[in-house]
Amino acid sequence: MDKSIQKLYSIILKNLKKYEFNSFLIGFNKHYGEDGKILKMEIGSKLEEELDKKVDFVHPDIVIVINLKTGKVSFDIKSTYIYGRYNKYQRNLAQTKWNKKQKINSIEEIIGIPFIKYLKGTGATLHGCGREDIDVLMLGNGRPFVLEIKNPKKRFSDLKKITERINKKNNNKVKISSIKYTNIENIKKIKEAKANKTYIARISSKKAFSKEEVEKALKGLNKKIIKQRTPFRVSRRRADLIRERKVLDISLLNFNPIFFELKIKTEGGTYIKELISGDKGRTTPSLNELLGGTEDPLVVIKELDVTKVDF
Repeated sequence: MDKSIQKLYSIILKNLKKYEFNSFLIGFNKHYGEDGKILKMEIGSKLEEELDKKVDFVHPDIVIVINLKTGKVSFDIKSTYIYGRYNKYQRNLAQTKWNKKQKINSIEEIIGIPFIKYLKGTGATLHGCGREDIDVLMLGNGRPFVLEIKNPKKRFSDLKKITERINKKNNNKVKISSIKYTNIENIKKIKEAKANKTYIARISSKKAFSKEEVEKALKGLNKKIIKQRTPFRVSRRRADLIRERKVLDISLLNFNPIFFELKIKTEGGTYIKELISGDKGRTTPSLNELLGGTEDPLVVIKELDVTKVDF
């Protein structure tokens, strides 16, 4: 190995020692023909031997990019992916950070910031298996997620210790469980999952109904296919579509003529608030419609909790 290559190798080796990784790949900022191939093989073989790491042509942890013209070296660091489930015990808590001016904390920040710190990354993105509204609790077995840590310097941290510290600090807001390392493929898996969900909905009514009237209306929804046009409340950020979803089960838990509690299980993607209110006719049938309500709904959800995600 001549002096120029040895100098380049020393720069690479010194910087690699800042990172935890299992595999790497060497590349150039542009094509350098046969001489480039020889150089890559020479440096790559020496790194494999000295660091006991392997070259990976498909999913390397680090891509070492060499600019032969300037002699500069840069690193493309693969994100680390962490699978888990979260419970949310506080209302008015968003799943992800909306914008820089947002004052409301998010689950993404509560979970992500500690992982950024421990894995020495530069940022975090939370990919959830669906999302609950900001005013809805996530109880039961929790919502599956993959947390992506960008540009991590550490990959082999004790996830159990990090989990315990997050839960201890946030026991009144958020709890995480089933934490383990995963891969990028699981992001697509949870994003595309049409997981059935179970809810507890507390309903406020403008009119006093009998128990029999409510139960009859619920029978009109149970096991039925409903049609939902994209709700007004999300129309600015969602395509205007009509979706068909099935109400898998709906039952009365507690009853008061003007305030009652329901247990609802539906197919993934069902808008539960609109299943009750009707959203001015955009969801049909709805509980409001079956109870004789109009565009000014007789019944609306006052509180909603997710109690199970089937994933």
